[in-house]
Amino acid sequence: MNATARARSQFYGLLSELLSFPTEDLLLACQEGRILHAIREISAELPYQFPEAALSGLGDPGLEFIGLQSDYIRLFDLPGGGPSMPLCAGVFAASRRDSMEELLRFYRHFGLTVSADAHDLPDAIPTVLEFLHYLAFREAGLGPGEEEAALRSAQADVLQRHLLRWSAEAAKRIEGKDPPPFYRSVVHLLHAFCAQETAALVAV
Repeated sequence: MNATARARSQFYGLLSELLSFPTEDLLLACQEGRILHAIREISAELPYQFPEAALSGLGDPGLEFIGLQSDYIRLFDLPGGGPSMPLCAGVFAASRRDSMEELLRFYRHFGLTVSADAHDLPDAIPTVLEFLHYLAFREAGLGPGEEEAALRSAQADVLQRHLLRWSAEAAKRIEGKDPPPFYRSVVHLLHAFCAQETAALVAV
Protein backbone atom coordinates (compact mmCIF):
# COMPACT_ATOMS: atom_id res chain seq x y z
CA MET A 1 0.00 0.00 0.00
CA ASN A 2 1.18 3.53 -0.84
CA ALA A 3 1.86 5.03 2.61
CA THR A 4 1.75 8.63 1.40
CA ALA A 5 -1.57 8.21 -0.38
CA ARG A 6 -2.96 6.43 2.69
CA ALA A 7 -1.87 9.36 4.89
CA ARG A 8 -3.41 11.84 2.46
CA SER A 9 -6.65 9.88 2.56
CA GLN A 10 -6.63 9.93 6.35
CA PHE A 11 -5.96 13.66 6.37
CA TYR A 12 -8.92 14.36 4.09
CA GLY A 13 -11.15 12.21 6.29
CA LEU A 14 -10.02 14.05 9.41
CA LEU A 15 -10.59 17.46 7.82
CA SER A 16 -14.10 16.39 6.81
CA GLU A 17 -14.87 15.54 10.44
CA LEU A 18 -13.42 18.83 11.68
CA LEU A 19 -15.63 20.81 9.30
CA SER A 20 -18.82 18.86 9.99
CA PHE A 21 -21.26 20.02 12.66
CA PRO A 22 -19.47 19.43 15.97
CA THR A 23 -20.31 16.44 18.13
CA GLU A 24 -19.44 15.60 21.72
CA ASP A 25 -16.89 13.09 20.40
CA LEU A 26 -15.14 15.90 18.52
CA LEU A 27 -15.15 18.05 21.64
CA LEU A 28 -13.59 15.27 23.73
CA ALA A 29 -10.96 14.55 21.07
CA CYS A 30 -9.98 18.22 21.10
CA GLN A 31 -9.94 18.46 24.90
CA GLU A 32 -7.78 15.35 25.22
CA GLY A 33 -5.35 16.44 22.50
CA ARG A 34 -6.22 13.50 20.24
CA ILE A 35 -6.90 15.68 17.20
CA LEU A 36 -3.50 17.33 17.37
CA HIS A 37 -1.84 13.96 18.00
CA ALA A 38 -3.59 12.43 14.95
CA ILE A 39 -2.52 15.33 12.74
CA ARG A 40 1.10 15.03 13.83
CA GLU A 41 1.02 11.27 13.35
CA ILE A 42 -0.45 11.46 9.86
CA SER A 43 1.85 14.35 8.93
CA ALA A 44 4.87 12.16 9.61
CA GLU A 45 3.97 10.30 6.39
CA LEU A 46 3.60 13.51 4.36
CA PRO A 47 6.22 15.83 2.82
CA TYR A 48 4.26 18.89 3.99
CA GLN A 49 4.80 21.61 6.57
CA PHE A 50 2.00 23.38 8.45
CA PRO A 51 2.21 26.86 10.01
CA GLU A 52 1.71 27.27 13.74
CA ALA A 53 -1.59 29.07 13.06
CA ALA A 54 -2.85 25.80 11.59
CA LEU A 55 -2.09 23.80 14.73
CA SER A 56 -2.13 26.00 17.83
CA GLY A 57 -5.89 25.95 18.42
CA LEU A 58 -6.55 22.26 17.89
CA GLY A 59 -5.90 21.10 21.44
CA ASP A 60 -7.88 22.98 24.06
CA PRO A 61 -8.80 21.27 27.36
CA GLY A 62 -11.11 24.18 28.22
CA LEU A 63 -13.21 24.04 25.06
CA GLU A 64 -16.98 23.90 25.74
CA PHE A 65 -19.57 22.08 23.65
CA ILE A 66 -22.12 24.92 23.39
CA GLY A 67 -19.37 27.35 22.47
CA LEU A 68 -18.04 25.02 19.77
CA GLN A 69 -21.47 24.59 18.21
CA SER A 70 -22.24 28.33 18.43
CA ASP A 71 -18.96 29.22 16.75
CA TYR A 72 -19.64 26.73 13.95
CA ILE A 73 -23.09 28.19 13.29
CA ARG A 74 -21.83 31.79 13.45
CA LEU A 75 -18.93 31.19 11.06
CA PHE A 76 -20.37 28.67 8.61
CA ASP A 77 -24.06 28.00 8.98
CA LEU A 78 -26.19 31.05 9.86
CA PRO A 79 -29.74 30.96 8.44
CA GLY A 80 -31.24 33.80 6.42
CA GLY A 81 -28.56 35.93 4.80
CA GLY A 82 -25.95 33.41 5.84
CA PRO A 83 -22.33 33.77 6.90
CA SER A 84 -19.63 35.24 4.69
CA MET A 85 -17.98 31.84 4.26
CA PRO A 86 -20.62 29.11 4.09
CA LEU A 87 -19.26 25.57 3.79
CA CYS A 88 -20.02 25.30 0.08
CA ALA A 89 -17.22 25.16 -2.47
CA GLY A 90 -19.26 26.83 -5.20
CA VAL A 91 -20.03 30.07 -3.35
CA PHE A 92 -16.76 31.65 -4.51
CA ALA A 93 -17.00 30.29 -8.07
CA ALA A 94 -18.24 32.25 -11.08
CA SER A 95 -21.35 30.04 -11.10
CA ARG A 96 -22.29 27.93 -8.12
CA ARG A 97 -24.68 25.89 -10.23
CA ASP A 98 -21.92 25.01 -12.70
CA SER A 99 -19.63 24.14 -9.79
CA MET A 100 -22.17 21.76 -8.28
CA GLU A 101 -22.90 20.13 -11.63
CA GLU A 102 -19.21 19.56 -12.27
CA LEU A 103 -18.75 17.99 -8.85
CA LEU A 104 -21.74 15.71 -9.47
CA ARG A 105 -20.11 14.57 -12.70
CA PHE A 106 -16.92 13.76 -10.78
CA TYR A 107 -18.89 11.74 -8.21
CA ARG A 108 -20.84 9.83 -10.84
CA HIS A 109 -17.72 9.09 -12.88
CA PHE A 110 -16.32 7.23 -9.87
CA GLY A 111 -19.62 5.49 -9.10
CA LEU A 112 -20.69 7.71 -6.20
CA THR A 113 -23.82 9.70 -5.39
CA VAL A 114 -24.76 12.26 -2.76
CA SER A 115 -27.23 10.68 -0.35
CA ALA A 116 -30.61 12.41 -0.37
CA ASP A 117 -31.06 11.43 3.27
CA ALA A 118 -27.98 13.43 4.27
CA HIS A 119 -29.47 16.66 2.85
CA ASP A 120 -26.01 17.67 1.68
CA LEU A 121 -25.43 19.60 -1.51
CA PRO A 122 -22.73 18.28 -3.83
CA ASP A 123 -20.44 21.23 -3.10
CA ALA A 124 -20.63 20.95 0.71
CA ILE A 125 -17.04 21.15 1.92
CA PRO A 126 -17.24 17.99 4.10
CA THR A 127 -18.69 16.11 1.09
CA VAL A 128 -15.90 17.30 -1.22
CA LEU A 129 -13.34 16.27 1.40
CA GLU A 130 -14.95 12.84 1.72
CA PHE A 131 -14.71 12.42 -2.05
CA LEU A 132 -11.00 13.26 -2.00
CA HIS A 133 -10.59 10.89 0.96
CA TYR A 134 -12.14 8.15 -1.19
CA LEU A 135 -9.97 8.89 -4.24
CA ALA A 136 -6.77 8.93 -2.19
CA PHE A 137 -7.84 5.70 -0.46
CA ARG A 138 -8.28 4.02 -3.83
CA GLU A 139 -4.92 5.37 -4.93
CA ALA A 140 -3.28 3.97 -1.80
CA GLY A 141 -4.23 0.43 -2.79
CA LEU A 142 -2.78 0.62 -6.29
CA GLY A 143 0.63 0.28 -7.80
CA PRO A 144 1.90 2.74 -10.41
CA GLY A 145 -0.24 2.64 -13.53
CA GLU A 146 -2.98 4.18 -15.59
CA GLU A 147 -5.71 4.10 -12.93
CA GLU A 148 -3.39 5.70 -10.38
CA ALA A 149 -2.74 8.54 -12.85
CA ALA A 150 -6.50 9.02 -13.38
CA LEU A 151 -7.16 9.13 -9.64
CA ARG A 152 -4.41 11.68 -9.06
CA SER A 153 -5.60 13.79 -11.99
CA ALA A 154 -9.13 13.83 -10.58
CA GLN A 155 -7.84 14.88 -7.17
CA ALA A 156 -5.83 17.71 -8.72
CA ASP A 157 -8.86 18.91 -10.70
CA VAL A 158 -11.17 18.94 -7.67
CA LEU A 159 -8.57 20.79 -5.62
CA GLN A 160 -7.73 23.38 -8.27
CA ARG A 161 -11.27 23.99 -9.50
CA HIS A 162 -13.19 23.77 -6.23
CA LEU A 163 -11.58 23.23 -2.84
CA LEU A 164 -8.44 25.40 -3.06
CA ARG A 165 -10.44 28.47 -4.11
CA TRP A 166 -12.73 28.05 -1.12
CA SER A 167 -9.95 27.41 1.39
CA ALA A 168 -7.93 30.42 0.22
CA GLU A 169 -10.91 32.76 0.53
CA ALA A 170 -12.00 31.28 3.86
CA ALA A 171 -8.49 31.64 5.31
CA LYS A 172 -8.66 35.38 4.51
CA ARG A 173 -12.24 35.96 5.62
CA ILE A 174 -12.05 34.15 8.93
CA GLU A 175 -9.50 36.66 10.24
CA GLY A 176 -12.18 39.35 10.20
CA LYS A 177 -14.70 37.22 12.09
CA ASP A 178 -13.17 37.18 15.58
CA PRO A 179 -12.49 33.47 15.08
CA PRO A 180 -12.14 31.08 18.00
CA PRO A 181 -8.72 29.39 18.06
CA PHE A 182 -10.16 26.00 17.11
CA TYR A 183 -11.87 27.00 13.86
CA ARG A 184 -9.16 29.46 12.95
CA SER A 185 -6.70 26.57 13.06
CA VAL A 186 -9.02 24.22 11.15
CA VAL A 187 -9.47 26.67 8.26
CA HIS A 188 -5.75 27.47 8.06
CA LEU A 189 -4.90 23.78 8.24
CA LEU A 190 -7.30 23.03 5.40
CA HIS A 191 -5.79 25.74 3.23
CA ALA A 192 -2.19 24.78 3.97
CA PHE A 193 -2.93 21.15 3.15
CA CYS A 194 -4.88 21.96 -0.03
CA ALA A 195 -2.18 24.30 -1.33
CA GLN A 196 0.59 21.74 -0.81
CA GLU A 197 -1.54 18.88 -2.13
CA THR A 198 -2.32 20.80 -5.29
CA ALA A 199 1.32 21.68 -5.87
CA ALA A 200 2.39 18.07 -5.36
CA LEU A 201 -0.30 16.60 -7.63
CA VAL A 202 0.16 19.12 -10.43
CA ALA A 203 3.94 18.78 -10.37
CA VAL A 204 3.85 15.07 -11.29
